[in-house]
Amino acid sequence: MIISRCITLSVALILVCDVHAQNFDWVRTVNGRIMDECYDVIVSSRTGFMHSTGYFTASADFPNGMDTLTVTSFNNCAYVAKYNVHGDIIRLKTLTSLN
Repeated sequence: MIISRCITLSVALILVCDVHAQNFDWVRTVNGRIMDECYDVIVSSRTGFMHSTGYFTASADFPNGMDTLTVTSFNNCAYVAKYNVHGDIIRLKTLTSLN
């Protein structure tokens, strides 16, 4: 349980790096209140946009530049987030469970 909790959105840092220089361009952490998990991260080689998918329970904070987007749900909530090359959220879609 502790190991699976370590692989949460809080710890699963979203990293985008320059493949040639191996430098971090930006880092974002997403913090869920109760349970959270990142399922997948993909970076478009054509546009540089990054997409991440996962879920959270209750609420989660999505850092966006100097602001933070807080999403609240009464049950489990799946999400898809799209980030630009600077780490700013372009789009955040959620799907809430009814039970």
